Amino acid sequence: MLVVMHNVGFGDCFWLCNSEELLWVDCGSSAYPCHTFSMSDFSADLLNYSRRLFTKRTAIITHFHHGHISGFKHLAKNAGNSDSFERVFIPYLYFVNSSGKPLFLEMAVYAYTFFSKKSLSLKTASSILKHPSWLAEICNLSAVQCVSTGFTFNQAGNLFSVLWPDRCYSFDKFVEKVVQVLNSATEDLADFHEIKNAITDRFNRWFISISESEKDGAYLYELSEELSGLVRQLDELTVEWPNNVPLGKKDFGQLFTICNNSTSIVFHDSNRKILMNGDITTDIIDKFLSSRYEKHYKAIKVQHHGTKSHYSSLLPSASNLLISTGVHKNYGKIAVDYKYHPYRWGNRWCSSGGQHCQIRDRGYVCTNGSCFSCMPIVLRI
Repeated sequence: MLVVMHNVGFGDCFWLCNSEELLWVDCGSSAYPCHTFSMSDFSADLLNYSRRLFTKRTAIITHFHHGHISGFKHLAKNAGNSDSFERVFIPYLYFVNSSGKPLFLEMAVYAYTFFSKKSLSLKTASSILKHPSWLAEICNLSAVQCVSTGFTFNQAGNLFSVLWPDRCYSFDKFVEKVVQVLNSATEDLADFHEIKNAITDRFNRWFISISESEKDGAYLYELSEELSGLVRQLDELTVEWPNNVPLGKKDFGQLFTICNNSTSIVFHDSNRKILMNGDITTDIIDKFLSSRYEKHYKAIKVQHHGTKSHYSSLLPSASNLLISTGVHKNYGKIAVDYKYHPYRWGNRWCSSGGQHCQIRDRGYVCTNGSCFSCMPIVLRI
């Protein structure tokens, strides 16, 4: 199997492939310094190149952050891309608490309704709430499959197993309390709550339907249209962030970002050659995934672009650490913890441009020189 880490700066775009089949994992960037052309051009060129190389193409969207999906969304805007992928895997998102409330999706509705159009939180919420409609532009909706722990699939001559997310996962009590306080503080906004409840109801149907082996394509397109109409109704509302909420918009946005990362698809192949971590959070690794990982992999895609905030000492050892990153004003550099983690003779491959790395700040140098190149990293494992 070939592993290709395309250089997209602070974002992810990976190919796992053999001579005939491609597993395309994420395509997006939040900071794209290495190239003069746009992410739109990059994703279009890469799709055309993949059409010439591979007879079968499957895409995985690990989670709905700009740095992982912007390229796919650009493809959705261009005509003639509706057959881009034979299958598209997305994370299961209908996580409910003990009262049956879909906390994460309710957070997405709040972020979409109450945040400004330029905010990262609104962009993320928009990608989540509108994903059925833009996925319809890159594949047949009957080809969309939501995945969770235990799901297996074959691609590129390998059997892959999904380690996360768990469908029964419940966000911590603080998240539950935040949503509860917001619901109470906005209870006088009857129209908003009616639309919010209708959106979460349709997403419940959506995730049930795309979990089935035999899908009703017409019904999925009907759900997609209904969701698009409901989101347009949110656009027509004029509301302000409630003053009687102790959590400010900025703090809510940060919490929403963390929750989104915690839904990342994490998977490995049956031969334990490669582990793909998305942007999974440290607490998920420490509480759940550390016992599901193998002790050693030939390659690990490091979570959240190698930043200190997502580092875990319980991450397995690897012969190769793949760190797709770039300079981003809101996030830290590659953590120095990865210098020896935990296999000191392993290789680090990164796209930092040689300037966004605590390892280099401490006077250490990557012997392979990958951080000074804008070329993709290609490994045979």
